[in-house]
Amino acid sequence: MKPRALAAIMACASAVCLLSSCSGGTSSAPVQSSQDSITIDSGVDLNGADITPTSVQKTRDFDCGDVNEDGKFDLSDAYALNQYLADPEKNPLSDTALDKADVHNRGNGVDMDDYNTLLEFDANIVTHLPVSTQN
Repeated sequence: MKPRALAAIMACASAVCLLSSCSGGTSSAPVQSSQDSITIDSGVDLNGADITPTSVQKTRDFDCGDVNEDGKFDLSDAYALNQYLADPEKNPLSDTALDKADVHNRGNGVDMDDYNTLLEFDANIVTHLPVSTQN
């Protein structure tokens, strides 16, 4: 597994544990969210350390990342792309959806790097779409 994918999965798992209080503590972190930012007001991490209030600003060019074309970005867009990559004939995407799914090195087609980038954007590892690693 690529390190980027592992980091995205670990970040998602940590966020789920944090928000569901799986650390065994009795405190949960109140979360305020919108499409463009997420703020954690307070709480504890998996080791019991206090969480400092944090706000992450995320931006997207056009509707980049809106793979399922519902007008917003969320984890269901990554799921739609994953289903397409697993079986394009069974889970087709429109040309517009494929264009929106090309979030990693735009123009090179849709692949697992795009899927991983969507996971990273959802986990706040990446804060702007599209991402370019080409010079």
